[in-house]
Order: sequence, then structure tokens, then C-alpha cells
Amino acid sequence: MNVRITGRNVDLTEGLKAKIENKMEKLEKFFSSDVEAHVTLKVEKLEQIIEITIPIRSTILRTEVKDRDMYVAIDKGISILEKQLGKYKGKLKNRHKDDNVFKSDYMSEESSVLEEDLVISKVKNFELKPMSDEEAIMQMNLLEHDFYLYFDIKTGGFKVVYRKKDGTYGLIIAH
Repeated sequence: MNVRITGRNVDLTEGLKAKIENKMEKLEKFFSSDVEAHVTLKVEKLEQIIEITIPIRSTILRTEVKDRDMYVAIDKGISILEKQLGKYKGKLKNRHKDDNVFKSDYMSEESSVLEEDLVISKVKNFELKPMSDEEAIMQMNLLEHDFYLYFDIKTGGFKVVYRKKDGTYGLIIAH
């Protein structure tokens, strides 16, 4: 596995790089050598943040961990990815059986974590009304939802507006 490390508002010391590479070796047992992992270290106010993203064809494994200590955040991030791989092993195996992104010994070993079924417990149908971004935000807030799907009046395409953790809004545009 190739690991690409970047830093934003943080000095990438040799100690940090060595810690990340050492911890990422734990994940190498799962992946073939051509898989690339992206690790981003950031500092925002008093929080140390690590984002780990491993794109594998039609799936993205990702985690983001915040902590006051970067080294603790690195440990937590790798642990979360290992749990994700164990939990979704069967589904990942079936989805990527012809892709050769996982090592064969990972594909053949038995999973120690039971897979939980993904169950859709509720289905809603509603008519998408053409509206502006501002109208969609207002509608989302009136409904007290965290996101809202709508048909954009200007572009004629589908969009999703959502509330971010910091209180601002994000927009997803479907093509």
C-alpha cells in the first residue's frame, strides 16, 4: 500500500510520518501493493485532526478523528479503519472479488466480526418542487432536518443542501 501524507497548518515532522507509516503497516495485510491511502493531518484551534481515505474503485474507506493529541488521533483512526474492514469484510469481498485490491489471504480468512444486515426501516415519497438554494435552506430549517433534496429552479438539476457541524451549510450538486 502506498501512503501519501499531507499536512495543513501542521509541521510534518519525521516522528509524525514514522508513526503514520508504522500504523498504516497494520492495514497493509488487507490490501494489495497498488492501493493508495491518503492521510491528511490538520490543526484547527486546539484540535488535532487526522483524515484517512482509502479509495478502492467503487468504494471509499474513510475516517476522520479529532483529539487534543495528534498521536492519539492517529491510533484511533487506524483502529476505526481496522474495525470497518472487519465489519464489512463480506460485503467488500463480494463487491471487489474481481478487482484484486485485497490480498488473497484477507479474502479467504474467516471474519471474526458478525456482519449486521443493512435494513431500510422507513421509506418516504415526496414530490420535488423547483426552488432556489435559499428556499431549500428555509424548507430544511422549517422541517428541522439536517439535509434537504430539491430540484434547482435555475439549473434544472438535483441538489442537496445540508447543515454542517460548524452551523454553516453545504451543497451537493448531482450531475
